[in-house]
Amino acid sequence: MVKHPYLEITYRKGKPFAGYLYLSDARPPEPCRTEEVRPGVLVDIAPDGEVLGVEFLSPGSVTQDDLQAVTQRLHGVHVPTEDLRPIMAG
Repeated sequence: MVKHPYLEITYRKGKPFAGYLYLSDARPPEPCRTEEVRPGVLVDIAPDGEVLGVEFLSPGSVTQDDLQAVTQRLHGVHVPTEDLRPIMAG
């Protein structure tokens, strides 16, 4: 697990295309499973159950409910809301 989770946003034609919240320094193991916790919000999970990261397929339209669904899966990992603001709607 990373000491400080960080968010990476990919842009296409000047607009946010996807976002990924990194929660682990480790390279994702094979096989790693992915669960959709909300439409367009995917969580990558290691075989031991550690949450490795969260992918947001539609940055800019993520709601507070989406973030709450994700944080419930993180089991104690604190990600400051201000760090996630770039992907939130409105």
